[in-house]
Amino acid sequence: MSSDFEVPDPGRNDDFWYNFGFDALDLQIESYSVDGSASGTQGLTDSRLEVGSIDWDTLSLSGSITVPEGLEEHIFEDEVDAGEVGSLIVRYQCMQTHHRDIIYEVDVPPTAGTHPVTVDLERESVAGAVTLEPLLVRDHDPELEVTKSYQYGQIPGLKLADGNTFEIVTDDESDDGGFLSIQLTSFGEERGEEYFQLDHGTPDEPTLYINSDVERIARAFQSRAPHGPKRWTKETLKNLIAVPVWTELILWTASDLSDGETQHPWQDSVLEILSESTYKGDDTTEIAEDLEERVADPSRLAYLVEEIRQASQDIVAARRDLENLLEEFY
Repeated sequence: MSSDFEVPDPGRNDDFWYNFGFDALDLQIESYSVDGSASGTQGLTDSRLEVGSIDWDTLSLSGSITVPEGLEEHIFEDEVDAGEVGSLIVRYQCMQTHHRDIIYEVDVPPTAGTHPVTVDLERESVAGAVTLEPLLVRDHDPELEVTKSYQYGQIPGLKLADGNTFEIVTDDESDDGGFLSIQLTSFGEERGEEYFQLDHGTPDEPTLYINSDVERIARAFQSRAPHGPKRWTKETLKNLIAVPVWTELILWTASDLSDGETQHPWQDSVLEILSESTYKGDDTTEIAEDLEERVADPSRLAYLVEEIRQASQDIVAARRDLENLLEEFY
């Protein structure tokens, strides 16, 4: 009988001594809702959902798990009802909050076909990224002694089939466009009063150093609190640093422009972010020409710096995190 999933050859099946459905299950998330609102698909792809830019308390995901034809016959012994001895589940893991192997049961028998599934996440329990994985597991021992066989996974709790994973990104992964390395390091006695520095020493790879000697700042940056005052303190501190850093990055880019061309790849990212946040969709070539012309005119430099400072605030969008922090205390 042909199957719609991979049947491993005996020489490769090191992890499972019994028949196993490798990558057999297909998990699809089709829509989601926030705090009971209407369902939507913004930020949703086949394998990933990004919700780091919105506030939420409860996230409800709706989708399906497809069990292929032939899987039951491969993983269960003959004359057994799959619905009585096995279950479909979705396992969820969040490494940052140490929530691992949390199970959502799918209330249908694990027979061939497409079955609806719903997964609910609480904001206070997650941070960073959450991974969902569909599994088919064994629930019960064989009822009859004659049906026991090492060919099948018959111990309750054994995983019999797995599938594709789905990732939910619950926090913005980077506020800097992904090009800025951020590192905690000791500043020593000479620069002990400074709490951050943007290093120009390697212009192809700018690095932001945070002074680890300032213990409370270092602790705040290392916090993984998913919610509450510790999280908002960290976000507000990041924003406090991000505004002057972005101002410096934009001025650095503007100063390096020559005939509308940037000197380093990361500066193209700066222009793209400016296009989205400040220039309202203008072409990056036009933005480069405008910046180059204005930075070369001393009479316009003060106005340019003020506009760049405002652009930095637009990019960072610090108000929401500051309000969240203040709500914890007032």
